Amino acid sequence: MKPDERDVLLGSACARGPTHGRQRWRDQATKIAGATDGAFTVTGICKVVRNRLGPLKIRYQTSAKNILDAYKAYNQLTPQNPEVSAATYCYFCINQRDLTERALQPRLMRSIYRNALRVPIWIGEENESVSLAIEVIKKLAAIAFKNHGEPVCLQLLDSQLVSLGLPGQKSPHWNALRYFFRRPWFERAWIIQETANAAKLQVICGGRSLTWDDIVYTARCIHHPKSNLFATTETASLCEHIDFITQCRENSQQGIQMPLLELLHRSRRCNATDDRDKIYALYPLSNATSELGLPDPDYHKQAKQIYKETCAVLIRSSHSLNILSCAGAARDSHSHSLDLPSWVPDWNYKDRSTSLGMESGGAYNAGGTLQTPPHFSKDLSNITVEGKFTDCVDAIGDTLLPFHGSLRGENVNAVIRDWPNPTSTLQPGGKQERILDVFPDTNFQAEDTGVSGSKPRSISQFWNNEGQTNPGLFYHPGGRVTESRTLVAKLLYFRRVFRSSVLNVLGLASMSALPGDFVAVICGCKVLLVLWRRDDGHYVLVGESYAHGLMKGEAFCTTSSVAQIHAGLRNIKVGKITIV
Repeated sequence: MKPDERDVLLGSACARGPTHGRQRWRDQATKIAGATDGAFTVTGICKVVRNRLGPLKIRYQTSAKNILDAYKAYNQLTPQNPEVSAATYCYFCINQRDLTERALQPRLMRSIYRNALRVPIWIGEENESVSLAIEVIKKLAAIAFKNHGEPVCLQLLDSQLVSLGLPGQKSPHWNALRYFFRRPWFERAWIIQETANAAKLQVICGGRSLTWDDIVYTARCIHHPKSNLFATTETASLCEHIDFITQCRENSQQGIQMPLLELLHRSRRCNATDDRDKIYALYPLSNATSELGLPDPDYHKQAKQIYKETCAVLIRSSHSLNILSCAGAARDSHSHSLDLPSWVPDWNYKDRSTSLGMESGGAYNAGGTLQTPPHFSKDLSNITVEGKFTDCVDAIGDTLLPFHGSLRGENVNAVIRDWPNPTSTLQPGGKQERILDVFPDTNFQAEDTGVSGSKPRSISQFWNNEGQTNPGLFYHPGGRVTESRTLVAKLLYFRRVFRSSVLNVLGLASMSALPGDFVAVICGCKVLLVLWRRDDGHYVLVGESYAHGLMKGEAFCTTSSVAQIHAGLRNIKVGKITIV
């Protein structure tokens, strides 16, 4: 290591380290971060080189032993430089009890990582499965070199895997890879901006070293649209998250700030010890302060207030109510952890279903453009919007789970095995409805799901013409589900089929919906919303919804073709709806 080289070492988990000796090192710590106000925000070990501080930073660890393990592993992987004099080490941390000090953390950490020439990532100790996982990653890295970085799809077929020089599907290597990606480091909220701002990354696991690019390539192969080796599993979701972190990194290196709403939505799976950090940890990558005008981080505020204020600012600045598609789940106990109003997204809530409002591109535009700005109560406890109640949930089926954990034969649900003729039993009444009938032949295109490469055909036509002539198109008895499972999963997974009472149509609603709930089109929101009415006349947001013939602005259209489809729409007036 050259005397002037700066390294930053990231750790695997968050915890508060000992605070003794903090004042002694405060002045030296500010030199590392480039701070001018004396705020001490650096965590970890500093290495003194020729009386200069060349920072070696370690993220919060669960114990001082973890920091020592990380440092030892890093030193073993870093060639010793004879020019470096005997070093002195000291351990210190951010004072988590000093709220003003903590508020400076996002800005200073950005400076630390951008000024580091190399950022080793410590993801934890090595275990017996790590060598198997790294073996697969290295083999995929060799494929990446030959393939000019283009990801390959990983099928549940031994012949396909072996042809790529990879282990067969039943090899323990794949379970080892699954456990590798489940290490806590990958799901920490703070590591997004730390990884994004670093110039050069090196991943360290025990005594093994990997490049960040090799891990990203492996992740992209796993969540490739045509890959079904891990499809719809938690592993695939984690790998998609790693790809998202890499997108943040690419944008940061180009000086591009990402929309805060997109960052919040795509980082929902991340964990943070403090709920406020689910938002504040993303500030350095977003347009939060530069364009939206959000205030600087303030840890004196409660998380509930920060979430409400952020949501209100996003609505006002975007002139859209599409953020409501991220909210709801009002009957889920987790959504009450912060006691938020139902219209404010709880960014700690990990929704298993794919967001129709956030991930469908331009496929839906149920509520059109926002004409009249919504009204917020003074304390942001409720929001009043304009919209139409188009229908009511009359009967509803059980939550759809096409896949139970993986795509192996024993875990594939009847929804796939019986396709294209699976049914859902709706209650009350016990009537069986064919799920395919949710998607009539007209208008709704396969490409509407946002699945890359889908051909513009109606879903019903797609299933009937190809599914019946090729029963193996969706599921092979041997345990393999084909590419078309992506189309099914994105729409049905963790949703419920319902029949409406007014227009008598089938639709999809969130798993929290119940008979008696209202279906509404809200001006400025791309998708339908399900609401339930309180005794005081206000409404609680349950979640987003899909119903054919209402997803592209038909509720506000007066053309004869739309009138023939849903004649009742002409008599429904736009009114004020207060959501609490």
